[in-house]
Order: sequence, then C-alpha cells, then structure tokens
Amino acid sequence: EGPEMLKKCDVKLHLQAASNREVAEEVANGTFFGPQDELAGTPFQLGHSSIQYLKVSGTLASEECGWGLNINGTSLRIERYTLKLTNYSLIVSTVCVFQVLFIVKQIEASASQASASRVSLLTVGAQAVLDAYLCLLHLSASVAMDALFNAFATVALFKFIVFSVFEMRYLLGLWRVRRAQEDILSDPRQEASILYSRFYGCLMAGVVMAFEFREHLDTILLLLYGFWVPQIVRNAYHNIRRPMSPTYVVGISASRLVIPLYFYGCPHNFLSVEPKMEVCFALVALMAVQAGLLLLQHYKGPRCFIPKKLLPARYDYHREMTAKERKAVNAAQDEEQGGGSECVICMAPVDVWKAKCRMVTPCNHFFHNDCLDRWLQVKLECPTCRRTLPAP
Repeated sequence: EGPEMLKKCDVKLHLQAASNREVAEEVANGTFFGPQDELAGTPFQLGHSSIQYLKVSGTLASEECGWGLNINGTSLRIERYTLKLTNYSLIVSTVCVFQVLFIVKQIEASASQASASRVSLLTVGAQAVLDAYLCLLHLSASVAMDALFNAFATVALFKFIVFSVFEMRYLLGLWRVRRAQEDILSDPRQEASILYSRFYGCLMAGVVMAFEFREHLDTILLLLYGFWVPQIVRNAYHNIRRPMSPTYVVGISASRLVIPLYFYGCPHNFLSVEPKMEVCFALVALMAVQAGLLLLQHYKGPRCFIPKKLLPARYDYHREMTAKERKAVNAAQDEEQGGGSECVICMAPVDVWKAKCRMVTPCNHFFHNDCLDRWLQVKLECPTCRRTLPAP
C-alpha cells in the first residue's frame, strides 16, 4: 500500500535576489523585516565586492502534485548601518550646537529696540519653520523604524530645542518690538498668541503643500532655503545698515547646508537616496549668493548693488550748511567768543565747517560722526530735541 501511493513529481525552484538599493529603501521606509542577529553581521561575498544587504525571494512548486512553497530570506549588515546612523546623528547634533551659538550671539546683538527693528521677521520665521520641518521628519523616521529611533530621535530633540527655545524666542522678541512701534498699548500675551497661531498655521500649510506637490520636493527645498531674501529686500528698501553680524550670516548659511548636501551629494548615505548633484550645486549657489549680498550690504551699504537712478532720495547727514545755518553758527561763535557748537552726546566742541568731520540732523543739530553713529544704532531720534530721524 505504501509504495503504490508514492508518486514522482517534478519540482521547479525559482529564486530572485533584490539589489542593495531596494533593500535599503525598505529599511528607510520601515518595511524591512529581516533577521538582525549575529548572522546579519556576516558579509556576503560576490566576486570581490561585499554585499551590505541581501534579500532572496522565490517559489518551490510542483504542478503535477499540486503543491507549492514560498521562500523569503532577508539579511542586513546592521552594524554598518548603525555606524552610519551614529555618525549622522553626531554630525547633525554638533551642527545644531553651533547654530545655537550663532543665534545666541545674534540675539545679544539685537538687544536694543533699534537693532531689533532692523531684522526681518520673515527671515527668522522661515528659519524656524525649516527647523520645525526637520524636527518632524526625524521624529517620524524614528517612530517608523526601530533601527532609526536612537539616531533620529536625538537629531529631532536638538532641532526641537533650536526652533522652539531659541528661534521662537528671538522671533517673539522681534515681533513685540515691531508691534510696540505700531501700537504702544498692545497686550504682550495677545501678541504672543497671534505670533504662535500664524507660525503654526504656516507650518501646517507647508505640510499640505508638500503633500500636494510631492513630485516637486526639490523645488520646495530651494524655496525654503531662500530665507535670506526677505532680509536683503528689507535692507535695500528701508536703507537698513548692519542688521545681522557677518558671523551669524556665514555660520547659519554654512551649517544649514549639511543635511541636504549629505542626502543629495553623498552616494553612500544610509537612506540610499540617489545623488542629485544639480540640486547640490543649486543649493550651494543659492546660499552663496544670498550670504554674499548680505555681506556686501554690511560692508558697502544696503543699496550698493542698486543703480543710483532707481534709488529714492535719502537724507545726507554730511550736507553743507544753508546760509541761515551759517549765520546762526557765526552768531553763536561771536557770543561764545569762538566756542562754536557743542555735541550734546560727548559734550565736546564740533567743527561744523568740515562736512566730512561732523553730522547734522534735519532739525539743524550738529554732532561728531562717531557719536551720532553709535546713537542711531540705539534709537532713531535726535539727542537734542527728540525729533524722529531718518535712517543713515
């Protein structure tokens, strides 16, 4: 009975191996469920090159006997993957620490009301939104995949500290200064709620736009990295001098390029994102042009790259005296027996006859160049009569 029941069956075996990149994408998406024990550290050799990921799928079937068996085998060199994650986490965390130092220095430089009024709210707000997006991305990746949790959660924590503690504090201070100039009786608590509602509203709107236009993420990235443009336009339009320190501009511009250049420029990044050198060159060129224009405005003047014909008329603090002013100065010198005009800031005499060595306000008060320059950095009003003065 036993031998008669035996039947010879033809068996077909079909195997298919996935590439390293396909498995790496599954790891990044959280859909890779392979063994992560000591066997995963065993390198698989193919010729002279080492395979970091291995995935084999196939079928073992017999049509004559009517049975089949599915085969799925996966393996991952987890120690190399973990090393890449650790290095990425350390580098980005270090970059975040430097960004905090740059921001703190800039906050100290904008402590006065006049200095804070020169900084663009859109520039600081755009940087805060960018860091908030990076925090959300790293936090989502840490939750989606256990292997990414430690590294990505650390980066998410640092980014959260950067945007929620330092950048939002700086943005709130600038917002209150700007609102106080428009409405002296404004409620600080109400102003803070307005700022936070607008910030998180823009944040959610950006998430929706990124989802709707997910096929154009490279373009969206370039738009996000144009955060210096509002400050450049504000400097040129309002003739604002030195709103930000060169160290802050250069440091923030360079540090914010680390993450996108790693994924778009490094062919061996841990997510196996295909390099796009054109995006890297575009990002570097965009940041270099923006930082270069800000530095040019800082050292050469906010309108140095705009033709003079297109510039509006501006007040000249080194203008020549009118006949009426000359007569008044001569009368004062005769009365004081040659004493001349006096700078009320340093209480020293001013040589009013040399236009390049003194400054005169629209209300006809004379000061030393250095005295009035330092004064205008604090407040835009005349030290003598408290009249509002134009920006130098």
